[in-house]
Amino acid sequence: MLAAAALSACVGLPRVVRYRDPLGAEEHVRLGQTYEEEGRREESADQFRAALKRDASNIGALVGLGNAALDRGDLKDAQAYFERVLAAKPRQAAACNNLALVYLARNERLGEAEVLARTALEQEGSLQPYVLDTLANILLRQKRLAEAGLAIERAVAKAPEVGAVRKRLMETRRAIDEAVLSESRARGAP
Repeated sequence: MLAAAALSACVGLPRVVRYRDPLGAEEHVRLGQTYEEEGRREESADQFRAALKRDASNIGALVGLGNAALDRGDLKDAQAYFERVLAAKPRQAAACNNLALVYLARNERLGEAEVLARTALEQEGSLQPYVLDTLANILLRQKRLAEAGLAIERAVAKAPEVGAVRKRLMETRRAIDEAVLSESRARGAP
């Protein structure tokens, strides 16, 4: 009788339940990418971190967290994530391009940034317009205006007709045009 009373008293006690994550690393990465596309940055980063708990070297999660750090302006963390990717997969296009963006944002190591962007360009794919924009901005910063103009024209030719990338390319094109005009005025050209 006493045992029954003791057991019935335990029914109301809280139970410790272990949560088992049913998703694998790649599933967390896909979910993180979906959240990223929807602009749900915190949820996205949470998913990328969950992927890294399952697989500490997951390239998609590392790139995703690097992108998140870059978006918030945390260049130190962004650089660390992209370098981790490149240590594991030296020619990974997104990490090459985005590490080049980190260097561009800091206005340092522009020669290395150019090499990274050109490495990313060697791989065909949907990143091409973005990488060409990065390269054009590096060349613009280096005052290599003719090369910057060629890069941005290649980017425009490869980009969709509408959307955020097209808008970004037009901003870069304007910046190059303004730099060319400014340089021509400085030389005294009409």
